[in-house]
Amino acid sequence: MSSIELKSFKYSDEERFTFRGTREEIEKKMDQGYYIIRGGQGEYLLGKSSEMEIVLEIDEKEETFDVKNLIRKEYGQEKLTKSIFEKFIKDLKNGDKVLDFDKEHGLSIK
Repeated sequence: MSSIELKSFKYSDEERFTFRGTREEIEKKMDQGYYIIRGGQGEYLLGKSSEMEIVLEIDEKEETFDVKNLIRKEYGQEKLTKSIFEKFIKDLKNGDKVLDFDKEHGLSIK
């Protein structure tokens, strides 16, 4: 079993906005994590999913994890919100939830 310590966490809201530009400009946005919701001919509605990440120190090495699927599974929630993420962090900090990590299975809650 690995030694695990929560170092930091980050939540970013979902984004949606209208973007006018060339295909090359759209591709730059897509490289930044945005996706096309709809549009064409130079005008698009772009979106970016919310982010829920934690940084853990595992055996003296820092690693970043996207924890959306872990939270969905643990709390039985398909739609994730900032308040659910905050509850997850609170549960980790007060010991109600304990993380486990192994190289074969990755991050889990035990």
